[in-house]
Amino acid sequence: TRSIVGSVRCVQATVINPPPIRKPIPNADLSSFVPDKYDVEFILQIPFEQLFDFVKIWEELKVLSLVDLAYARIASEFKGKTIEEVKHKFGVAPGEFSQKEKEELLQKCPWISENLY
Repeated sequence: TRSIVGSVRCVQATVINPPPIRKPIPNADLSSFVPDKYDVEFILQIPFEQLFDFVKIWEELKVLSLVDLAYARIASEFKGKTIEEVKHKFGVAPGEFSQKEKEELLQKCPWISENLY
């Protein structure tokens, strides 16, 4: 319920005229590039594993400021990490991506190039 209350407060504060979030994110520290301190506190209180469920809800409700905030949080979890660290976080076994899959991933997400190999 705390996350739901936080969602409502965040919507009230940011939906009408949300401050922009810098893209691509410059580093893994949300507080350094998310303009509103409350937004940072709010998004960090949501367990990472549940964040994807919230993104689906916010996308359905078209609350794009919260979607952007969630994606910034997700991206910050990857920023500066090696591919092995990311695989470990999501339970992907080493060597699970073929060279072709890596190349496709780089085309879709060029921002991860420094950490893919």
